[in-house]
Amino acid sequence: MMERHALEQAFRAFLDAREQVPLAPDFPFRYGLVDEVKSGSWRFMRGEMIADHLRETTNLMNEWWSRLRDWNAWLAVLDAIADEQEAWRLRQDLVEPLVFWCMLRPSAMRELFGFIATHALHQANLVVDRNYRDRLDEDAKNRHLNRDQREQQLRRIGARWPGCTRFAACLTKADCKGYRDLTFDYRNLASHGMAPRFEFGHTNFVRRAAVPKSELVPQMDGSFSSEATSGMKTVRYDFGGTPPLRLREMHAANQSEFAHARAAFEAYRDLLRELQAAIRSAAAEGPYAAQQ
Repeated sequence: MMERHALEQAFRAFLDAREQVPLAPDFPFRYGLVDEVKSGSWRFMRGEMIADHLRETTNLMNEWWSRLRDWNAWLAVLDAIADEQEAWRLRQDLVEPLVFWCMLRPSAMRELFGFIATHALHQANLVVDRNYRDRLDEDAKNRHLNRDQREQQLRRIGARWPGCTRFAACLTKADCKGYRDLTFDYRNLASHGMAPRFEFGHTNFVRRAAVPKSELVPQMDGSFSSEATSGMKTVRYDFGGTPPLRLREMHAANQSEFAHARAAFEAYRDLLRELQAAIRSAAAEGPYAAQQ
C-alpha cells in the first residue's frame, strides 16, 4: 500500500491539477426543462415519468463529465510520479475505478437515450393521435429489446416528429464500431468475459473458438489447399492475447464519446420541447379520448 504521506501528496497534486482542467461549456447541465416537462399536458402520471427520465439522464451526463475531468487530472499526477510501484498503486486504488465507470458509459448512455426517447415519443403520440395505441414492441416480447430493435422502433414511432430525425442521427454516432475496436471491445469483455488491463499486462493469452471445419484438398499441381467443410464446425485454440489499453489514449477516446452523447442529449432536449409544444396544442383543442 502507498504510504500515507505519499497518498496525501498525490491527492493534493490531483486537486491542483483538476483546477487546471477547464469545465465543459454550459457545465453542469441544468434541470429547468425537468420542471417544464413535469408540469406539461401529458396524460396522468406520464409527465412525472418523462421528467424522472430526464432528471436521471442529466445526473449521469454531469457525473460522466466530472469523472472525465478527474481522469484528466490524474493523468497529470501519474506523469509526475517517478516511482513505478507508487504509480501502479495509485492507478489501481484511485484511477482505474473511475476509468472503469467511464469506459462503460458510451454503451450505457446510448441504450439509455434509446429508452427514454422511446417513452417520450410514445407518450406524445398518445396525446396527439387518437388512433395511436398504447403498445410497444417489448410488450409482446415481455423482455427488453436489443439495441437494433429499440432504435428501429424509435424511428418508426418518431416518424411524425422532425426532431426525432436529428436525435436518431446523433444517437448512432455514439458507441460506434470504431470506438469498440479502439478499446478492444472493453465494455463487452468487462461485462461478459475478461477485460483488457490498463498500461501493463496482457489478457486472454489462449482463446477458444468454434470455427468452420476445414480439410486439405489436393490441387492439380500436387499441392494441398485448406478448404472449409460445408455446414461443419470444429473447436480451435489459438495463442493471442489482448494488449493493455493506454490511459491517455482511452481518455481522449472517451471524451470524444462524451461529445457524441452530449450532442444526442441536446437533440433529445430539443425533441422534448417539440413534443411539449405539440401536446400543449392538442390539450388546448379539447379533451382527448383515452386509448388503451
